[in-house]
Amino acid sequence: MKIHYTFIYLALFAITGCGQNKEPKAIARIGNHEITLDKVDATIQKELYVMLENIYLLRKQALNDLIGEKLLETEAKNCNISIDSLVAINVTHKISDSLLSAKANSFSGKIPLSSSLYQFADFKTEYGKQVLKQYVTNESRAAYIDQLREKYKNTIEVYLEEPNKFQPEIKFNNANIHFVDLEKKQNTIILIGNYECDNCKIAEPIIFELYEKYKKNFKLGFAGYDTAPSISMRCAESAALQGKYWEMHHKIMNHRQTLDSLNALKFASEINLNITQFKSDFSSKKVVNKISASNKEIESLGITQTPAIIINDKLYGGAYDKKSLESYLIKIINSSDVH
Repeated sequence: MKIHYTFIYLALFAITGCGQNKEPKAIARIGNHEITLDKVDATIQKELYVMLENIYLLRKQALNDLIGEKLLETEAKNCNISIDSLVAINVTHKISDSLLSAKANSFSGKIPLSSSLYQFADFKTEYGKQVLKQYVTNESRAAYIDQLREKYKNTIEVYLEEPNKFQPEIKFNNANIHFVDLEKKQNTIILIGNYECDNCKIAEPIIFELYEKYKKNFKLGFAGYDTAPSISMRCAESAALQGKYWEMHHKIMNHRQTLDSLNALKFASEINLNITQFKSDFSSKKVVNKISASNKEIESLGITQTPAIIINDKLYGGAYDKKSLESYLIKIINSSDVH
């Protein structure tokens, strides 16, 4: 679909601009037929949501930074010292060699660069040591600001609204979703992932950790997605036919390379599958067709990139880090409790 970006910018202004001007009844007319802004927005709902969500996330990060600076200023004033002195006492002076060493060990000596998830600096180099110190400083500063947020929480009010109006609804019918448990829960999380996707391998353990924490409120499911039935997906579905989907799922997710047939058989043996049946199912049309039908439905719903997280039939558009996801889940739980 080709999008006229000048129009999009005008639409964004109409949505987010001055609230004093009422939205016109129609933005175009052909004879007696009127075209309203709501009708236009309905045809590009997914594109609008992505753009508005990105704007929201940028604003949210900038707002959090400004709140953090204001909290430092408030605490410094209450302590009758400068902000630099406050940060030095509570952050900088607490960064010891043992703390740096422990953090380096947790990264196995490879310090992630802020510019990329997959580029690292070697702790043994001078550059690596500088990167590590900055990483720990930023982490410690953020942790201290979180303490201040808790201390001054009764004075903080945030009014920034998410673009929920344009959040696409996702309804699955034939997608091959595997749920961790079959209990009825008030809320549902579905992760659409690709077994060869690096970002999926990062997001998946975070989601499972949060599920374990909030599983009384959420039901968790996973659906594999790829452009074609991959070895990994066929392997997982074949294991499912023997009641061991999740055992195979975790084996594949923890495997850092693209899965090949030899490792598929190795994993099948390790989780005690019937190998003869596994081989037969792995090559069967039944498994391939099931995966193909699921992939086709997922694509028809506009999901072509992984990971994609669907929470209560709505596409989650936020960041995939633990803090952002947990904040979103807590908000849903609190909203459910109110209703």
